Amino acid sequence: MSTGLSPAVVGPKRFRGVMSAYVAGSLLGGACLGLASAAGSVAVASVGSRGAARIAVAAIVVTYALAEAVGWSIWRPNSTWQVPAAYRRTPYIRTVGFVWGVGLGVGWLTKNSTAAFLMFFVASLVAQPPMALLAGCIFGLIRGMTLMLVIGPTTFEGVAMRLSNIRSHRLVPRLGTVALGLLLASALTV
Repeated sequence: MSTGLSPAVVGPKRFRGVMSAYVAGSLLGGACLGLASAAGSVAVASVGSRGAARIAVAAIVVTYALAEAVGWSIWRPNSTWQVPAAYRRTPYIRTVGFVWGVGLGVGWLTKNSTAAFLMFFVASLVAQPPMALLAGCIFGLIRGMTLMLVIGPTTFEGVAMRLSNIRSHRLVPRLGTVALGLLLASALTV
């Protein structure tokens, strides 16, 4: 999606409007994710002890953090669905940016290169509902802001090359996911 919404494709003048629509959509998607997390948090709290749930969630988070550390492939949300290339050629590019931003902000509909999203979602199920909602909104906003990675190159090929270069650095996000996952698990059990 980033390549199709880049300034190289939509033009520098239209990009500002596309970027704001995309980020707004991502924020809305994140808010929906946060509402689902908050509802899950209420459900978990109504079933039993939040302390026991925190320990279970910490165990799940540690499992995924270790899997990232050693490169194990265990299940996680990871859709391979992509925006059709024809959508780059629509006069309604802002609307398309908004709609696809919603999908990105929700998180479950898009590719997740690490287990960080799943660890976040599971942890939010034992957070207080307002914190779960806030975390979802922050997640959506950050996912939407990734569109800024395509600023700079002036051709479609240049944008694709930049994104390809970013994808080739898989170790840094994996190590970051491991560190954050272990920190999150520690916070949940304290």
